[in-house]
Amino acid sequence: MNKNAYEIRLELLSLAHGDMTNRFYEKLNLLKEADGRSYDSYLRAVEKDAHDTVRLAFAAECTPEKIDALLPSSADIIARAEELYRFIEGK
Repeated sequence: MNKNAYEIRLELLSLAHGDMTNRFYEKLNLLKEADGRSYDSYLRAVEKDAHDTVRLAFAAECTPEKIDALLPSSADIIARAEELYRFIEGK
């Protein structure tokens, strides 16, 4: 059975959403890994300066603001779907 234009568009939109979601999680994991490395460095510095009276602060890389900035918008997903559609059309 052939798909009509609406079914094709819906499938492309779904593919684009999945692609953008995967990209989001990849970027989020990189941010979390950076946090882990930063926290490990922080712990080493605390151990090294355990007798020092200066308190070191840990600055997290993975903040709610940064996570929100990584989330794909509807416009991003639609643009990706249009890109996939152009590929299918061969343009």
